[in-house]
Amino acid sequence: MKIYTTDMQEIELKTGDELLCSGRSRMSKAIIFYNKLMGVTGPAAEISHVAKYIDGMVFEATTLNKWCNKKGYQRNRFQNWYDNYDGKIWVRQTEGCEIDETQYQINASNMLSTPYESGVPGLMELLLTFVAVKWTLLREWAKEHLRTKNIHCSESNVLLSQQAGYVSLDIRANKTPPCEFWDGELYEKAFVKGRLKKAVRIK
Repeated sequence: MKIYTTDMQEIELKTGDELLCSGRSRMSKAIIFYNKLMGVTGPAAEISHVAKYIDGMVFEATTLNKWCNKKGYQRNRFQNWYDNYDGKIWVRQTEGCEIDETQYQINASNMLSTPYESGVPGLMELLLTFVAVKWTLLREWAKEHLRTKNIHCSESNVLLSQQAGYVSLDIRANKTPPCEFWDGELYEKAFVKGRLKKAVRIK
C-alpha cells in the first residue's frame, strides 16, 4: 500500500511495518507524562501507542475504538484507522526480515479479541515495563511477577516479531513500553535478522 509522508515522500507499507503513535486521549497523555517522568527524552517520550501494518490492515491492542466499536486486540482497514486516529503517526519499515506474510497474518489473527491490558493489574504491568528497562536488578524479578493474560499494544507487536523470527526471544514482550520502539531504542536493538528503518511521519 502506497502512502505519502508528511514531507511528501512516497513509501509503500508492507507487512511487519511498525506504526508509532502519539495520541491526544487521556490515556495517551498519561503514558506520555509517565515516559517523561521515567526519564525518557526526545521524540521517544511522545510515543504512547504502537500498532502493526499487515496486508492492508492495522492490528493493535487498545481500549475501545468508538469509531468502529471494537476493543481489545483488533484489526481494521488501514485507511479507516488512519482517518480516525486522533494524533500523530510515524512508520518504521522493516528491511531484510524475510517475513512469511501468510504466517504473519495467522499469528496476528490468533490474537484477535484478546482483552486489552487495563485496570490495576494492567497499570502495574505497564509501570513494570519501565522498571524492567531502567533498573537491571529488577529485571529477573519482573519476568515472573505481575504478568497477565491480557496484552498491551507494544507487547503484541514484539510477540509477532518474535514469532516471525527476526526479534530476539530475550526481549520481554510484556515489559517493552511503546517509547522503546523509537529510533535507537531497545526494540530495534533486539533484531537478530534484518533491521528497522528510521521513523518517518505519515500524519
